[in-house]
Amino acid sequence: MRPTAKRYLSSVDGVQSLGTDTIGGEVCDGIEVSIMKHQRSWYLWLAKGDRLPRKLKEVVRVGHDMTLEGSWSEVVVNADISNDRFAWSAPADWKEWKMPDIEEGLLKPGATAPDFELSALNGGKLKLSSFRGQIVWLNKWRCG
Repeated sequence: MRPTAKRYLSSVDGVQSLGTDTIGGEVCDGIEVSIMKHQRSWYLWLAKGDRLPRKLKEVVRVGHDMTLEGSWSEVVVNADISNDRFAWSAPADWKEWKMPDIEEGLLKPGATAPDFELSALNGGKLKLSSFRGQIVWLNKWRCG
């Protein structure tokens, strides 16, 4: 079991039925999984035929609710899958990124950090340059 899945399983505090629903023409059982005292919820619809998911909705409750949804259709079990379905090629404008030499440092002391913009939890945008002259702490949370 993956460490992330193990962490979530130890944080599950409730599971309840959502009844049955039809997703993509298939009858599914719905379940809600409450995680970390309902700070996060997974809503899963599992097909009665093969018990595989057909729809997932995840709600993360922070400053405002963030909702992620996914669905699967035309699910085939034990089908042959061509290797070309797993092929990846870089986009035409792709450039290889190389890690800077750490001994030189990413920025020289006193140098101005490059400006960038990020999405804020409230739906707005945050720009690094708007915090000029202040201390900024960047915390990368659940990336990937």
